Amino acid sequence: MSRFIAIAAVAVGLVLVPLNAWSQFHYVQRSRAIASQGSGFTEIAGGSESQILTQLHDKVGPVARRGNVLVSDTYNIVLGKLEGGYTSPATLSFLTSDMYANLSQVSRSTLGLVRIGLDPNLITTALSDEKQRNKNFYTGSFPRLKYVDFNPTIAYSGLHEEQILQFVIDKRLQETHIKALMIRSGADLSPFNHWITDRPTGANIDVVPLASLKNYLLFVPSDLGKPYYSGVRTHVAFYQTEPDLFEPTSRMAAYGVFSLFEVVNPTPTVRVVIDVSHTLRSDGDSRLPRFDIIGDDHVVVTPRGSGSMRMISPPVHPHNLLGHYLIAIQSDATEYQFHPKRMGLMNIYGHTVPIDPRRIAGFARDFSAVSNDDVSELHRPHEIRHFPEDLLNDRALEYAGLYEDGWTSKDVFVRLSREPGSPLEIHGMVPFINDHGFTTDLTASVNGRVVARQTLSPGDFSIDAPVSENCTTCDVTLHFSRMQRLPGGNPRPAVALLSSLGF
Repeated sequence: MSRFIAIAAVAVGLVLVPLNAWSQFHYVQRSRAIASQGSGFTEIAGGSESQILTQLHDKVGPVARRGNVLVSDTYNIVLGKLEGGYTSPATLSFLTSDMYANLSQVSRSTLGLVRIGLDPNLITTALSDEKQRNKNFYTGSFPRLKYVDFNPTIAYSGLHEEQILQFVIDKRLQETHIKALMIRSGADLSPFNHWITDRPTGANIDVVPLASLKNYLLFVPSDLGKPYYSGVRTHVAFYQTEPDLFEPTSRMAAYGVFSLFEVVNPTPTVRVVIDVSHTLRSDGDSRLPRFDIIGDDHVVVTPRGSGSMRMISPPVHPHNLLGHYLIAIQSDATEYQFHPKRMGLMNIYGHTVPIDPRRIAGFARDFSAVSNDDVSELHRPHEIRHFPEDLLNDRALEYAGLYEDGWTSKDVFVRLSREPGSPLEIHGMVPFINDHGFTTDLTASVNGRVVARQTLSPGDFSIDAPVSENCTTCDVTLHFSRMQRLPGGNPRPAVALLSSLGF
């Protein structure tokens, strides 16, 4: 009998060991977040593939000398702490957030054993200086936003202290900022500053003089837009990056309804690029929200329709707060929580524990600050034809109301270039879903003037509309009178699947 049990145990082991080895290999591969192989959620996307520690050693190490000041642009607490391990004996400063505030209660003797590049004097005085800093900071007329349960009601008046938690401003950095160096994060590590043409790609980093940057955004934690690592799941401004469902080699980050930014070395006015998607909200609406951008003045971005968008705001003057230039971005979206479907054994218990605890507005691909000159030099496309590539990869394309896979919402906006005399061409398909008699009236306009009206029924359609408007950059809008809901797990409101739109 014992021999039989031993043989059975060996047999079971021979089965389980290969399965367990495969599972471990699969888990490790997923945890490396290599875009080309597919990846799960990780703190530092592509960290292994990019050899992030070697990068820190090779790029940060040579400039980490006593007396030097290094500034980090990261909002990722794991990357921030890794950077701290390679900056000693230089001073590492996070211009607008203090990832090491908890070290203020650690004794100096213990702190001396930790190899991080922060000045112990700055760490131990961080909290004691907070009240004095706040007293100094809240002396200007930085606009106040009044929120009522995060509804669209927005009031615009003076400043109030509770709006902003704290700024961590290194006084030595104030004196030596011209010589300070910035550790910049690559495009996969942050949903900010993708319009900076020389920024690192992927999960790479680099080190550049702070003074060489222009219109560079740094996220600032606040009461209304908290960091993801605060432990609070509401009012979080940005979460870590994750794979973009529509372009797996790129990244996006869940974002909240309010965010505050410092603009490093701004031009007199800046224009904010808002590149976000609400396609994945799965709330049966996917509506794009209005964005209010606040500096010394107040401008609004009002997109059309549902799905995704990339729009550039009117010019706004950043607010100068003791030499730090600030803008706030508020959307009228409501916070939304995913409720993934539970399968199999997941239905046995734990129903009250959310699988995804985040409360978000949508997903951000990029928030950037640009100048008027940057916008005037854009070479806008004359058509969109490839989905999702044209929407995701052409930063000169301003649009709203399109889903990444080419489906339109009830309202669509696209800003395109046009050769004189070119007609507006629209090609697509209205699907048959459930209603044999479904029709929708399409109204197409260029710069506010109607150029075509047509009733569409299920099937292919083609519109070739002459345009009398004399414009080289034209705002094209489409309005559909009725819509349907796409079948499947994400019942998006949609009308037609575009194959091309343009001049």
